Amino acid sequence: MRRAVVLVIAFVCWGEARAGEEPLVVTADLTLPEGAVLRAPLVIAADNVTVEGNGAVIEGPGKAGDPASFRGAGIRAEGRSFVRIRNLKVRGFESGLVAKNGKGWCLERCDFSNNYHDPDYDWGDYKRVGGIILTGISESVIRECRANSVWNGLDLRECSGNLIEKNDFSHCSNVCLKLWTACRNTVRDNDLSYGLRISPGEVHARDSTSVLIESGSDDNRFERNDVTHGGDGIFIRVLNGWTSRRNVFIENDCSYANNNGFEAWSPDNTYIRNKANWCSYGFWLGGSDHTVLIENEAGYNGMGFRNAPEGDFNHGGIVIVHGTGTHSVIEGNWCHHNAGAGIVVRGDLGTRGAKWKMHHLIMQSNRLEANRWGIFARFTDWLDLAGNTYLGNEVDEFFEDVTNLARRPGDPEGRPAPKAVLEGPELVKVGERAVYDVAKSEDAAGRPLAFRWDAGGVEYTAARVEHAFPAPGFHRVGVTVTNGFLAGLAFKDVYAVADVDELATEGHASQWGWAMGSGDDGAGRVELSDDAVALCGKTSVRMRPSPHTGGSVTAFFPGTKNAAWDLAGKTRLVFWLKFENENIGGFGGPNPIVRLHAREAAYTYLPALAHQPRNLLGDFPYSEARHGWLRIVMPLGASEDWIRTEDVAGGASLHVDNGLVFRTFTAPFETQGSSSMVSGGDLLFCATLDGEALFASPDGREWTERTGPAEGLGCDGAAWNNGMLAYRAGPEGGGHLYLRHTAPERDEFGQNPAKLVAYDIAADKWSWLPTAATMGHGAAVAGDHLFGLAHAVMGNYGGPLCRVDLRALAPFDERSEFSGIKGDTAPWLSRAAQLALADGKIYGIKNDWTTPQPADKEKCGDRLYCFDPKDYAPSRFAGGNRWDEKKWRVEHTPAVDLGALPFEVGHGAALAVLPPAWSPAVGARGGLFILAGESPSDHEGFGAPSSLYAIYDIARGAFTVGRLPAETASGTSAAFHKGKVYVKRGGVHFGPHNREVWEVAPAAAGEAAALEAQARRQRMSLARVEYLSIQLEAAGGEPFSVWLDGMAFE
Repeated sequence: MRRAVVLVIAFVCWGEARAGEEPLVVTADLTLPEGAVLRAPLVIAADNVTVEGNGAVIEGPGKAGDPASFRGAGIRAEGRSFVRIRNLKVRGFESGLVAKNGKGWCLERCDFSNNYHDPDYDWGDYKRVGGIILTGISESVIRECRANSVWNGLDLRECSGNLIEKNDFSHCSNVCLKLWTACRNTVRDNDLSYGLRISPGEVHARDSTSVLIESGSDDNRFERNDVTHGGDGIFIRVLNGWTSRRNVFIENDCSYANNNGFEAWSPDNTYIRNKANWCSYGFWLGGSDHTVLIENEAGYNGMGFRNAPEGDFNHGGIVIVHGTGTHSVIEGNWCHHNAGAGIVVRGDLGTRGAKWKMHHLIMQSNRLEANRWGIFARFTDWLDLAGNTYLGNEVDEFFEDVTNLARRPGDPEGRPAPKAVLEGPELVKVGERAVYDVAKSEDAAGRPLAFRWDAGGVEYTAARVEHAFPAPGFHRVGVTVTNGFLAGLAFKDVYAVADVDELATEGHASQWGWAMGSGDDGAGRVELSDDAVALCGKTSVRMRPSPHTGGSVTAFFPGTKNAAWDLAGKTRLVFWLKFENENIGGFGGPNPIVRLHAREAAYTYLPALAHQPRNLLGDFPYSEARHGWLRIVMPLGASEDWIRTEDVAGGASLHVDNGLVFRTFTAPFETQGSSSMVSGGDLLFCATLDGEALFASPDGREWTERTGPAEGLGCDGAAWNNGMLAYRAGPEGGGHLYLRHTAPERDEFGQNPAKLVAYDIAADKWSWLPTAATMGHGAAVAGDHLFGLAHAVMGNYGGPLCRVDLRALAPFDERSEFSGIKGDTAPWLSRAAQLALADGKIYGIKNDWTTPQPADKEKCGDRLYCFDPKDYAPSRFAGGNRWDEKKWRVEHTPAVDLGALPFEVGHGAALAVLPPAWSPAVGARGGLFILAGESPSDHEGFGAPSSLYAIYDIARGAFTVGRLPAETASGTSAAFHKGKVYVKRGGVHFGPHNREVWEVAPAAAGEAAALEAQARRQRMSLARVEYLSIQLEAAGGEPFSVWLDGMAFE
């Protein structure tokens, strides 16, 4: 039977098979005639089969230079083991070979070149296609094969224990060799050069690389590979926070990389006798704790390629910056002729080492020749130097803020450094004495050894120490062992845990509930299980969304939501967290987001740093949390490290502030990016950048969707920020709305210009206007003119204040710059700036480059101002390209400075006009309702969500500052409509939802006190908490795992 199948296959294969026919199914050994050309793919459908190619070719439909023509796989197999394929060529497919879930494969002398290849592809990884694409293949051999002119040469995902030797996977347009959760593989004597995608004159090679290692690819061994001429040579990438550890690199040549010979963001890797010459940087090792570099060569870096120079040291041979390098050894390396430093270590530059320092490093027996600096060290603690030689450097050593520096001579007998051997526990109880012993350390010459310890910040000098950790958390234990000349080091990552009454994490997995995204489609699922990976007790709770539909994942305890906890006497929630996340981008936004719920109210807690939301699963308190446990300590009240906000989800809630009553209603849309709200007479309109939609409401409570600009114009391309929606009344009612949209046609300069578009309210119809508009936010109509602001456009391009005559539309809007506005960076207007028309004047708000606001209000650039539209002075333009600053002669529109704003304004700021005597804070000339949006913010307008608002009384020139019901940010907008202010909350994806509309009205006489009492009854209280929830935001749709342990209220 098996032989009969072979004969049938043989007849079909080299008979009449053509592209597009059914694949040929192989269930037995197959020998192809020498030189045969097959035009149908193979499917391996049995174990223990051998395909002997004899140089035959399987040819697909792909044509060189036409990436879209490459389709399918030349050979495909799933669930098959002990398959041998020899002497076969596969070309013209999207992938040469695709195999999943098997072991014992052997590929020898096969050629998978000239499959999918796209050297013109932009940034990004595209798909897993190219030469050999393997998933779940183990204990296999790939020997003497080729895959050139493909996207990925060899792509290993969840593959382990394989031998990859003597192959040529060079000249790939993305990656020659890619490992994703691929462990214990041996890669030796391969040509992995020219993993490169770059055009002439281009700088960064679009993140192409010869070898890419990521997402838990551990314990691999690379020996004697040619990894030259890549975008990077070998890149250990950690875009998702999941490190790749314990890999060993021996005698690989990663020279001539466009960027870095070796680039690594992972700990515990070892580099021995490798070369990294003539790159931008030789070894770039950010976040590479526990690293060993021995006898490598790094020369002439920054001399040819000069990408991404650092401001203080330019380029370098061995560089550890932008991430910690704790417990690392740099020994016997030759760093020479680098256009910068031979060896660089630097703690956190932004805080000058306050956030983290380089800690516990040995640099010894290195040859440092002809560099600008031999060793360059800043913000470093516990550095041992011994036996380094300096020759011909401009400066041998540059040290700044280097503490606990030890210097020793080299060994006169040339013997190796001592070997440090450390014994001791990595999990201890708080307060109990733990023993750490380094007595088994050895010196090759038998010389006596001296010791220096740092155990949780306490120093010791004996061989055996006992230490009690006074508080729970992560602690470093390190020791340096020296024979008086050279040194060795050892370390332990120690977790000190306290006995706690675990609330929800010891055998409680079945009592948790979960939610994913909006929960509307029911496609996702979160697996919750008791797991033996634990620090406290016997188990932790593991949460794993699978399938994960993307976006937020929430676990809550108890699932019944009826805990009735009285936390009035508690001060904090503590728990341990560990994660593995294979989504590129890792966790996005502030993480984790913790909530305490009671009825419809909730306290939301965001981790913070310097009053800004912080992602603890990306911006780690200590680098070891990437692969270990992170202890979360969350105060139940407000604190420096956590932002606490109060939300009421679903239904109307009251908030009373400054005599104003804020009522909450739910809109049928969210506004994360930008939104714009305007009153159009009888209707209130809100345009959303999310989904390019338009909604209308008579009262701010009931909303209906109108035709959106993308739908009405027949193309996507919203080109606006907050406040851009403007209204102009028609002569007989109705009227038009105005926005800005990217035109599908290119202009004479090859660009797609952004043009004004108009919405006919009565006809529910959008149309293009001929005017190419620079304005993109803060629009206001005064008479027959539309005014608006351009983000970050200065006087050299005519200025940020734009104007369009709606009666006689011109090809372009006019531009002008303000005069008369005070404060630093007065001409600067970002997306935070807004305009509004009041009593014939246009009022405006703007931000600046300074955070926080300076004490001297005259220097503050967050200003309120006004100008008369009749005084507009357009800048002069000579014609041609409007982004050629030589064509502009700036003119200035005079403005009246009304003083510094009481807070910084940012993205999501809004400005609405209030009529005279609208509230007690507004006088006879009317006022302004000002929303801060993201505040404090940077010069671009980006910052933390805030709840700040202010009322400005025009007559008195005075501000009354207050608080909104909750924080709001980038997608915020506001408008005055039928006697009330309406605010669309926006940009807070960490909220329970983002559909709130706040209706703001003055309280009636004598009503404020009663309403305040009612609001207090609705508010959140720690005296009765029904459940807690933990929300995680993952940037992708792949599963991930999070472990929770030791959870307790204290």
